[in-house]
Amino acid sequence: MGTFQSHDLTPDRSGRHFFGAEMRRRREAAGMSLARLADIVGSSKSVLSDVERAACTIPPALPAELDIALATGGLLERLYGLVHFDVPDQYHEFMRLEALALEFREYSVQTIPGLLQTPAYAEALIRACNPEAEEHDIMVLKNGRLERQKYMRGPNALHFWAIIDEGAIRRPLGGRECMCEQLAALLPHIDSSRCTIQVLPFSAGGHPALGGPLVLLRMSDDSTVAYIEGHDTGTLIVDPPEVAQRRRSYDRVSANALSPEQSAALIRRAIKEHRDEHRRESRDLA
Repeated sequence: MGTFQSHDLTPDRSGRHFFGAEMRRRREAAGMSLARLADIVGSSKSVLSDVERAACTIPPALPAELDIALATGGLLERLYGLVHFDVPDQYHEFMRLEALALEFREYSVQTIPGLLQTPAYAEALIRACNPEAEEHDIMVLKNGRLERQKYMRGPNALHFWAIIDEGAIRRPLGGRECMCEQLAALLPHIDSSRCTIQVLPFSAGGHPALGGPLVLLRMSDDSTVAYIEGHDTGTLIVDPPEVAQRRRSYDRVSANALSPEQSAALIRRAIKEHRDEHRRESRDLA
């Protein structure tokens, strides 16, 4: 029996492994090196190598580019549709449920919710949380986060209710200009047909969700699941009594949050304060 090498493929381990194995098989059948394929699809050799070995998530735009380069007739893009949610731990199930949910409620403590993040803010956040990550890994994470925002668009967009802690509004993540752009992007969603945003002000004091971010997903059968997010892990809660407890916590936080109109006013003040501070910092550096 041969010794397993790190470059060997294991298509039976998961959908993502199968995608990588099929990609390599098609590439080798075409007599194409990784370097040549990288030039054609506008990627890097290291990213393509990682995708083939299932060592990273698949950039959302890559499968269609590979199909063209390798003349696979759309096969890899179809496979990507199957492996899109092939991620580890309970986050795997959360991602699957998020795609099926009718309503998404989130309380976000430190940051702007992912479904509302601008590209610049998302990248700044990922870099801050992953200071030692390789550049292509950062881009993969960013693309994956922005891809999720498709649930906010179209005639079947989910109903999204976000409560954002004031700390996330005040924190100049990515710099003052990045923060102004991010906050301005929230305003059209404050009280739209499918989105509601509230800000929980510092003046609200203590509340039941101080422990961390909380997400509630309402499904088509009217059941609800809860998801509690940590720094590197998440916990999916499906037990009805526990879910009910989390819903009550969310309702209490909502009751103490500002109305959408008041939230918009606070966000506009925060934008002005960030801009004023940016001008002051620029003068100090001059």
